[in-house]
This record gives sequence, C-alpha cells and structure tokens, in this order.
Amino acid sequence: MTVRRSLLIGFIHSKNKPPHPFTDKECFVSGHFLDLSAGEDLWCSRGGLGKAAWRVWSTLGLEACWTVRQLSGRLKMKPSSARRYLRVLERVGLACRKGRSWYRGDGDREELARTLGVLGVGARRRAQHELDRRAFKAMQARNAASLPDVGVDLETGELIASFSLSKPIRPERP
Repeated sequence: MTVRRSLLIGFIHSKNKPPHPFTDKECFVSGHFLDLSAGEDLWCSRGGLGKAAWRVWSTLGLEACWTVRQLSGRLKMKPSSARRYLRVLERVGLACRKGRSWYRGDGDREELARTLGVLGVGARRRAQHELDRRAFKAMQARNAASLPDVGVDLETGELIASFSLSKPIRPERP
C-alpha cells in the first residue's frame, strides 16, 4: 500500500483534514489523485458526461497510452463499456486514439461543461445543500424546544421526566 493511499484510508475513517497536501479540489479515484479544479461540473450525472466517463478519462492520464483491454481491466468494467466511453470522450476532444491505444486529449473541460449547460451545477447543488441543512437544523431546534425536559438518573439509569407518565399516552377504547 502506498503512503498516499494509507493516508487517505486514515482520512476516510477520521473527520480531520488529511495530513498530506491533497486539497479540496482533488479527488481520489481508481487508485490515484485527480485535480478537479477546472470543469468538475462536466462529470455530473444529469446533463454531463457522468461518473463512468470521468473514471475512464481520469485513468487515461496515468500512463501514456492504454488499450481498451488494459483500461477495462484497470477499471473493472466490460471492454464494450470502456470502448463506448472512450468514443464519447473522443467525440468531445477529451480522448485521442493512436492505433489501438488511447490517451488523454487536451479538450477544454470548462468550455465543454458550458456547452453542455452544466457549468456551475456543482456550486448550485452545494448552495442548496447548505440551505437544506440550515432548514433542517432550525426544524430540529423548534422540535427540541417543544419536547419536555427528560434526563437520566446516573445511578439507576431511569428516565427523569418533568411530566407525569401516570396518564396513558392514548385514550383507552370503550
């Protein structure tokens, strides 16, 4: 196991920042780190090229050239799927073919995301997620304020409530 991978595993299982110089604009996939700072919206699933195309494209950058068989073996996908994504990437300029070998193209990811209409989708999703989190926390605070105070007796473990449990919670049926 490489040092970076072992550090990443430690990062996944802790809530701390990673102890190595990998920033929030990088991502770990297929056994390597990838910079996502430009054109990350291109890989979104709705309207973008999708996660599988991103996996293929990111793997193309590891070595000079890949055959379909090597790529499909590395990514654990069917050769027909790898070939399909390579053709999609070739069509948009992100992959190039030399004989039977494929390598990463020099297409502009940000411009392609703009063309597909997905530029800024990640920022909008993050902003919506933050709004949803704040609304949920406010709802939790309102609900917590309406609940009766309940404590636990540390010696016996019994619940100590500020309300009486002598009345039944539901009215009994006649």
